[in-house]
Amino acid sequence: MSISVRQADTTDLDWVNQCYAAIDFTPSHSGELIVIASHNGQAAGLGRVVPLENGQGELGGIYVLDDFRGLGIASVVVDSLLQQAANTPLYCLPFAKLAEFYMGKGFAPLPADHNVPAVIENKHAWCNQHYAEPVLLLYRPAQRHASQ
Repeated sequence: MSISVRQADTTDLDWVNQCYAAIDFTPSHSGELIVIASHNGQAAGLGRVVPLENGQGELGGIYVLDDFRGLGIASVVVDSLLQQAANTPLYCLPFAKLAEFYMGKGFAPLPADHNVPAVIENKHAWCNQHYAEPVLLLYRPAQRHASQ
């Protein structure tokens, strides 16, 4: 089994947004960090980090096409995004059933005194009104290395 990940470019945006439209996710735009995972040469999944104010970001849009589920592709996509955005504090708005997966990647519920950007608060509220499944708000601080 061969899973590879590459960074998407603007020529991939139509395919990316077709995938997101099919699952009722908000579309992507240029300027986002988008990765596409392939399994044996076929596009199998994707995800993104959307830049926010103050050098923060939102990890999201993690999606694996039906034919490739159960192969660990979501984990590879998230790991790739987290590696590329290691120095970026990240928010994540996962469906509640995926809490354990994201907590295993270093995300946690927000501390009570955390100042959440308005765009994330608004999206979290929208998601919980829009989707039948509950959506959580998780956070992962920047992963700074000792040498930095």
